Amino acid sequence: ERVGCGASGRNGGHLNNGLAHSFLSAKAELGKERAIALYRALDDSVDTIEALVAEESIDCNFRRAGKLKL
Repeated sequence: ERVGCGASGRNGGHLNNGLAHSFLSAKAELGKERAIALYRALDDSVDTIEALVAEESIDCNFRRAGKLKL
């Protein structure tokens, strides 16, 4: 059709509970306890967004699709 129609004209969002670098890298930089706390906070942030979507009845097609990082 025309530029801007369809998916290119819509907003898409992704929620990720990780970092660009690995847990081992975070552990080496921050220490074990702080790296664990960081990753737990990242997991909690996904739970927080999911709860906000439900509480505010936000129509955004939120779904957990999983993640695989190798």
